[in-house]
Parts: sequence; structure tokens; C-alpha cells
Amino acid sequence: MLKMMMHLVGNQTLDADKEDCFKSVRRMIDLVKFARMNGILSLEAEIDEEEDIFIKTGLELVIDGVDPETVDNILSNMILAGGYSGTELLRKIVLAQGITCVQMGDNPGISALRMAALLGEQYMQRASEAAKLSMSADEYMAALKGRETIPECKAFEEQLTRFYFYAVGLYRILKEMDTFTIAHAIQGCSTELIWKVRCVVSKNTFAEICNQIVSTGLHIETTLYAQGVIMAKAQALRDSGQILFPEDYFIRDVLA
Repeated sequence: MLKMMMHLVGNQTLDADKEDCFKSVRRMIDLVKFARMNGILSLEAEIDEEEDIFIKTGLELVIDGVDPETVDNILSNMILAGGYSGTELLRKIVLAQGITCVQMGDNPGISALRMAALLGEQYMQRASEAAKLSMSADEYMAALKGRETIPECKAFEEQLTRFYFYAVGLYRILKEMDTFTIAHAIQGCSTELIWKVRCVVSKNTFAEICNQIVSTGLHIETTLYAQGVIMAKAQALRDSGQILFPEDYFIRDVLA
């Protein structure tokens, strides 16, 4: 129904007005990223601080588990009942599209293009670039505050934590890995482990890892595969003596 409403906008919207609407695109991109990192229910904290009634209502419907078609109908009716026209009508349609992207768990890049397409082709590249902007380490860690390990990742986290506490083990392991593998491997891990990763990689590398996490989302099969790759490298480094645990020193001394 939202798509059918675009004809109501017509040619009334000036480029200057579309620039104002583009701010709404950026706002919704941030919400899509936040929801993909922390889950739909995490948006409850955002709702408490949201001043826009339209966004607030849409997110509440999404969190309550209302089906997409019903959400679409409710938002469309809100727009029609508001009697909006021109710029404000376009802005509401953009926001509604963004709320749909949040609900569907869309990739931030795809979400950006869906919304920007409503403004015109000239905005699509800018929206795509906005979706790719890396979060700062502080922003990312703040967003993940209190995150716990999912059951499937507990064994991996315990092993990697052990490597972190002995010499430069974790640094040595991750140095051999690409950011894509690291990002997928720590997707389901706790804030504590992600903080340890931050401590042993460069600022730019961690920013890239954050960007990968935000743009890909959690896929448990890929995560487990990436964890297997990292642990295989860790074991190889340990077998070659490049990483040693306390018991390894003991065994080495006995053999000597």
C-alpha cells in the first residue's frame, strides 16, 4: 500500500525538500544497523527516547510482533489520516519503508537503497555510502553493552579467552585471519570477548570488523565455520611452538 501512495507525492517535492527527507533515510539506516546487531527487542530502549510519534508507533508494532502486512496497513492509514502532502508525505513514506526494513532484518545497504529510491536515483549512491560508514569502536561497544554469548559459541569463547591471557596468543592468531572471518566468528560472542579482540587488533582493523558484523548479521552456520578456521590456526600455532600455555612450558622442560 505504501508504494501505491507514492503517486500522491507527485512532482511537488523540491530538491531542497528531498535533502531534508534524506536525513530520515540516515536515521532509519542507524536503526536498521542497531536492530541487526542487537535484535528487534533491543529497540525498546530507542523507543523510550524517540520523539517522532510515527517512528515510535512503527517500532512498537514491530517489537510486538505484528505481521508485516498489518504494520504496512496501519502506517499507511496513519499517513492518509494525517492529510500530509509534498515533503512531509514523502518523509512519512520513507520512514514507513525504513520501519519495514527494520522488521524484515534487511542488510543496511539494501535498506538504504530501498529508501533512497523513493527520493530519486541521485540519492542512492549517497545512501549506500551512508550505510557503509564504519561505527567507531566506542559506539559499537556501547551498542553491545551487556551482550551474552549464545550457547553455540561458548566453547569457542572459552578457548579464545584462554589464548588471550597467555603471552600474545590471541594477537598471534588473529594476525593470521582476515576481518571477514573474525567478524563472523565473534558474531555470537559476549561483549567481553569482543573487547579482548579490540585490545589486540589495530583501530582500523576493529572498525572494519565492526562494519562486517553490522552488514552481515548472525548466520550460525557461517559463524561456526569461521570459529573452526580460527581454532585450527590456533592449534597449528600451538603445535609449532609459536604459542605456549603454562602446561606446554612444563612438557617442553621435561622433554629437554
